Amino acid sequence: MLPPLLSLFQNAILYPDGHLQTIWTKVITSRCGPVYIDYSGMFAEAQIYLQDRGLALLYMPLRSYNKEIFNYLSSPPSELLCPYILLEDELITYDGMGDVRTYDLILQYIPQGELLAYTPLGSDVLPMIDELEQECRRVGFSHNNLNPYNVIVSNLGQLHPIRYHFATMDGARDNFDALRAMFQPKPHSKAELNDADFIYDVGDCEIYDAHQGFIRFLKDGLYGYKDLAGNDIIPAQFIWATDFLENRAIVATQSGYGVINTAGRYIVPPEYEILYYNTDYMIFYYFEYDSVVGFDYNGRPLEPDDYRFEHLLKYRYTKPPIIYK
Repeated sequence: MLPPLLSLFQNAILYPDGHLQTIWTKVITSRCGPVYIDYSGMFAEAQIYLQDRGLALLYMPLRSYNKEIFNYLSSPPSELLCPYILLEDELITYDGMGDVRTYDLILQYIPQGELLAYTPLGSDVLPMIDELEQECRRVGFSHNNLNPYNVIVSNLGQLHPIRYHFATMDGARDNFDALRAMFQPKPHSKAELNDADFIYDVGDCEIYDAHQGFIRFLKDGLYGYKDLAGNDIIPAQFIWATDFLENRAIVATQSGYGVINTAGRYIVPPEYEILYYNTDYMIFYYFEYDSVVGFDYNGRPLEPDDYRFEHLLKYRYTKPPIIYK
């Protein structure tokens, strides 16, 4: 089950008449189907369809936010920037005493396309990144959370950032070099490689891309982690391992999959057949028949009916969300 506030947001989309004050006539509920709410802790998000604009994202702020950005981005200064429109007091509800409560919502029109994180374009996307950087510099736009999950590759072959929750218009400061590096061809020392992240041999081991201050390495068939100076921080001991993300890494031993922190201590013991990480909710999980078993960021088990599992079950057999073709 969703928390009450997120359930209210979900119901407002499913039944816009009486809940949404200005866009209720535009929402095509027959195309919304089951409304899935993504939740980051600061914003809730849902996909909706509008009669006049097609696919859009509707956001519900869950904490205070900067309203000044809407002066610039409700009618953005570049065709590569998606309109970001504040709908003040848009969601309306009544409590048990009949008193009215309202909540701000944010509407963002988005183009048809696919998230950059899921595109197969590879290095072909580099000219699009160059074009986006030039436009951001021209208009002084900073996304401030620019990553492949916040950029759509449109069907017209252009990049469009989305989710402007931390954006500013006082000068372009996004790290486009880091974004480009994710799609640039990497030098390899072997003719055939099984892992696309592998870079080269160094001494007695093989190292991967540096990621969040750590370098994953492979030595004698086992994985470990070095710091950026090349010192071993976590010795090679895992038969499989991911890079660190948000100070956590999924690893595998002979006994199963688990999760470690940056000190190499287990947050989730290595005793599971497989584990996945969901960045939206910061939880680790695996599928068990028609249900989900999971752990929070600190390794605490989650209840079987945790509302976050409903979102995960939707995408069990599908390509990760978004999309929009």
